[in-house]
Amino acid sequence: MRTLKTLVLAFLSITLIGCGDSHEKVASDTKSEMNKFAEIVKGITDKKTAEEALPKFKAWAKAMKDLGERGKALEKPSDEEAKKFVEDMKEAVNAMIKAGLSLAKKAKEDPEIKKVIESIEGEMNEIMKGHQAPKVKLPFNLP
Repeated sequence: MRTLKTLVLAFLSITLIGCGDSHEKVASDTKSEMNKFAEIVKGITDKKTAEEALPKFKAWAKAMKDLGERGKALEKPSDEEAKKFVEDMKEAVNAMIKAGLSLAKKAKEDPEIKKVIESIEGEMNEIMKGHQAPKVKLPFNLP
């Protein structure tokens, strides 16, 4: 869970710091992508659906990387703007964290799901290579 929170906060900070975009548009798109992650996870019920989710996770990782790039291109928001964006994103962040925990539980209960999901970590990290966010490590080792 800590890794997922760190990943989410890193994306938020990168996205909010920095194209002809506005902070509001990048924040809105980031929020949408966070919700997509939760939807992808909801669809995973077995090995087959986990395998079907792999291209969706890849697309999600690329979209998050692109959002980070868009965010970097913007001027740094004021402290007030940054605080507003973080407040507006709380619900999406919480949904993403819950989805991550749900995925960890599913993987813990079904070794086939775990194996499929672990297979995507390397690819997601390759997609995000050079991005300032920490490497993706899905939280499967829950007590």
